[in-house]
Amino acid sequence: MVMSKIGNLLVERGHNVTMVINEGFRILQGMKIDKDRSVFSFEEYESVFEADFMQVYLHNLKGMLDGSADVWSTLAVLEALSKDCESLLGDGDLFQRLHRSNYDLILANSLHLCHALVVHKLKIPFISVATQRISPMMDASVHGIPSYPSYVPGLLSGLTDKMTFVQRLKNLGYYALSYFVFNLVLLRPYHPIQAEHGIRPDASLYELLRSSEMAFFSFDFSYEFPRPIMPNVVHIGGMLAGPASPLTQEFEEFVESTENGIVVFSFGSHDILTLNLEKTKLFIRACARLPQKVVMRYDGPPLPGLGDNTKLAKWIPQNDLLGHPKTRAFIAHGGINGVYEAIYHGVPVVGVPLFADNYDNIARLVGKGMAVTIDIVTLSEEQIYQAVTKVIQDKSDLLDDEVIFPLSSPLLFEKEEGVKDTVDVL
Repeated sequence: MVMSKIGNLLVERGHNVTMVINEGFRILQGMKIDKDRSVFSFEEYESVFEADFMQVYLHNLKGMLDGSADVWSTLAVLEALSKDCESLLGDGDLFQRLHRSNYDLILANSLHLCHALVVHKLKIPFISVATQRISPMMDASVHGIPSYPSYVPGLLSGLTDKMTFVQRLKNLGYYALSYFVFNLVLLRPYHPIQAEHGIRPDASLYELLRSSEMAFFSFDFSYEFPRPIMPNVVHIGGMLAGPASPLTQEFEEFVESTENGIVVFSFGSHDILTLNLEKTKLFIRACARLPQKVVMRYDGPPLPGLGDNTKLAKWIPQNDLLGHPKTRAFIAHGGINGVYEAIYHGVPVVGVPLFADNYDNIARLVGKGMAVTIDIVTLSEEQIYQAVTKVIQDKSDLLDDEVIFPLSSPLLFEKEEGVKDTVDVL
């Protein structure tokens, strides 16, 4: 979604844009991709990634909901990513088409390390785009940005920049773990792929990763903790958040039928709540006790104990609901897009982090006085009810006024004198 937004902004400024995706991703995304087809073109390649990844991903989520997740299942996700890289680089017809198109620039999602091999096989300058929070150790390795464990929290640490001595020691452990995982786990499958395709044998994978012209980070200063950045880093956080559009009649009638406001409840685009119905029932019972009405994204079997105040929907207009004046709170897992939508509209959050960057995203909201967090493994109905009540009744000064972020830097893609009118971007 972030890459599509950047693509749309470039097209608005007169550039020709192509997006490279695997076929499984196109099928999964459906209408989202079809909408972009009218704006820019697509190049697709066959890959086993989506099937492998979704199977492992769902297994991981089930484990995280009940506390049984293990590191080996997580490593299987990384193996799926390397298989996708092999499929991509092995598609000779695709690369012939890309070579013939004479692109001027590549915007590469840095979460998938294969981008370092793709850009150097095509021999095109590139900008690294961090669409999700990655570990500080990877920031140093992929973007050349120094990180210091004394005040820059490590990935999954859940720490803020205000650490005790013991917490700094703990953070140092996360840094050491990140270094181990990055070098011995993340990078390992890509060395033989680089050798097999003869991509820059004179350079290490480290050097290839750090050769970007610029780095775009999907974060904003006001949300982040203090840390060093480099002159070639541009922050583009909150690109997907924006003013609320009018609700459909279905949602508008529900929202306007209450004097106590509404609570928006969503754990993202995947049906996470269907993976553990016992946990879901706790949320349902807690929501039924609230004086507010609740709009909940849910696409699963019927739920016993559903309150008259709760509306279930397979899809919800999340940004538009968060921007409605009657919205009082947001129950969320801590995905970066939902976090920025909540910040943009000044809505307090009950954070229930589930995986990956969720813990760090919620920790930052807690550190800014905008959220409380509860543990998905040990939560109870009473904890959920008390957490929602707290963020609604104990509004901090931060939430008194709406916080507005620019959708992007206004100078980011403006044409400079001497630059040709149209740039082809891959």
